[in-house]
Amino acid sequence: MRIVALILGIAFSLAPLNARAADLLHIREAINSLTAVQWPDFIAKAQGFNEAQGLEVETVMSQPESMIGALLGGSVEIGLPNATGLALAVDKGANVVAVAVGADNIPYHFITPPAIKTFKDLKGKTIALADPTDIYTTVMQQILKKNGLNPDTDVQFLYGPGQNQRYAAIIGGAIQGGFFALPADADLISRGYNALAFTPDYFPNLTLSVIAVNRSWAQAHADVLRKFLVARSDAIKWLRNPANKDRAIAILMSETKLPVGPATASYDYYETKAHVFPDDGCVDRKGLDSVVRMLHDQGRLTTLGTTGAAKMMDRQWCPKG
Repeated sequence: MRIVALILGIAFSLAPLNARAADLLHIREAINSLTAVQWPDFIAKAQGFNEAQGLEVETVMSQPESMIGALLGGSVEIGLPNATGLALAVDKGANVVAVAVGADNIPYHFITPPAIKTFKDLKGKTIALADPTDIYTTVMQQILKKNGLNPDTDVQFLYGPGQNQRYAAIIGGAIQGGFFALPADADLISRGYNALAFTPDYFPNLTLSVIAVNRSWAQAHADVLRKFLVARSDAIKWLRNPANKDRAIAILMSETKLPVGPATASYDYYETKAHVFPDDGCVDRKGLDSVVRMLHDQGRLTTLGTTGAAKMMDRQWCPKG
């Protein structure tokens, strides 16, 4: 009888938790890799900020080129596409809009294996990039040109892998170069890999990724989107508090499966030095203007002018105060 009573006691103690979970509104957020860029999302889940807003946010892995289609098709409610993909989609009339910053002025290192010490050593080698339409493909091409290489003939590009896949590929020798952000770049450098370039040295104020939604969904579910953005803003403010440093690093380590050294380096850059995430988490125009101007100069836009960033962003759902 004591065992039965104990089991019943456990069941009754779990009932409120199960009921609370059933009351949460389930939404899906598409991302393409697990990096420090998703830190606010990791924290919002781990520290209960999503739950406090009545939300359960499911993470869905998606290839960069599929992100906009997933938003338009309704298979996800929130997405973390690259800013270039969003700009090209809006230019073609897609009803998607940026509501928050994923990462602004992302600190990418261009990493090569120990044997490749200079750009000249890259001739005939393979470089991995996320997407041929991504602005960082253009950034890579410009960096190669500025260092004496012809990106059309001197190297080969492999498109598709996110950072997690690039990390495995460069460790395994399948590629000989790629962009890596914290904490992966710090981990590779600690292993003797070489950092041949740092993107902010070449292109300051260039937004990498944004939190985007289907505008029709956002207008129909404004309260849900605001709750998501409030939870994310609360997570950023929590991350900003130095008292939470150790716990924040532990959360990042748990999600990215990388050692304490690279995770600590991520904190030092994202919070101590660069403050990559704005306090309210919301989209800012400066970095998007740089993306639009670059795409316009390349002749890749047909309807968005050089000031077209205003058409691809909307702050009406931002947290107030």
